[in-house]
Amino acid sequence: MKKLSQILDLKKIKVVNKNIDKAHGLPNECYTDDEYLSVERKKIFENKWVVIGVGSSIPNVGDAKPFDLLGIPLIILRDKNNKIKVFHNVCSHRGYKILQEKCKIKNVIRCPYHSWSYDMSGNMVYNPRFKTNLKFPTFPSWPKDQEHVAEYVALFPNVMLGIHKDHFYAYWLEPVNNEYTKEHMEIFYVGNEAANSKKFKSLRKQNFELWKGVQSEDLNIIEGMQDGRKSPSYNGGNFSPVMDNPTHHFHKWVVNNLMR
Repeated sequence: MKKLSQILDLKKIKVVNKNIDKAHGLPNECYTDDEYLSVERKKIFENKWVVIGVGSSIPNVGDAKPFDLLGIPLIILRDKNNKIKVFHNVCSHRGYKILQEKCKIKNVIRCPYHSWSYDMSGNMVYNPRFKTNLKFPTFPSWPKDQEHVAEYVALFPNVMLGIHKDHFYAYWLEPVNNEYTKEHMEIFYVGNEAANSKKFKSLRKQNFELWKGVQSEDLNIIEGMQDGRKSPSYNGGNFSPVMDNPTHHFHKWVVNNLMR
């Protein structure tokens, strides 16, 4: 963020403090300049009291609504003690905006990204990755120094395998037509107890919701790319030598099979 002196002549600001018969009002930059707005947000709105609503907009216990204050995402809610609270509308995990629209909260505010959940006092009460006195059994031969490592293997044309220390999944795409593809996923665990017993039922559900959320995150992006293909100016995409080697390899695989 630029300093105020880099945005406008400070003389234009200092003159406001003169006696009223010699003072000028705030200069035009204060009303029209985007860089000035960043400074004002920091100095005026981030650390001062600001009205962002009234109690009647959340009249009942559990009522919650998002509010955007100059790009700062906030949540206004009425807690179980009938008190109005305001929190930053951002998950402490990946910074995802938790609340997207006005809603009724029963017990917790759950982030739709990876299901981190917070109570009405802003305390984190559930974290699927770091909780669980209960853990899945791991593959016996999994190296101890690789416990935080996973492998993802693509099998052309439509399969990907994700291998973790305590489970793996098979993820495959079913082509239907140019506009519609079905996604399938099966998750496998180590041993019958982990895969089928009631003991691990809750943990299996948490893991399923986690992967469902991860895969769902790409849907809008994929649909947007498909829409972009309708543009006559799109040439099929340019590759980054650093990032796109696997994608290029797949495209070459398709071409080589088409040309046989």
